[in-house]
Amino acid sequence: MTRRFGHAPTAHAASTLNGLLEADTKALCGTGRYERTNARRDTRAGSYARKLQTKAGEVTLKAPRLRSLSFET
Repeated sequence: MTRRFGHAPTAHAASTLNGLLEADTKALCGTGRYERTNARRDTRAGSYARKLQTKAGEVTLKAPRLRSLSFET
């Protein structure tokens, strides 16, 4: 697949999965990145790279870190 389509399938898979991780983190924290509200349940503490093997190839995800809540990938 990589030979015929290049890196487009893996880039698309990584973008989609990172978007899902971001949405889950936003729902868990109660706010988006850099937002300050009274409804905020936790703050972010950066992210770390995590590799995932998919049918499209290996993708690198940015797994979020939270200060007090647990986020499992």
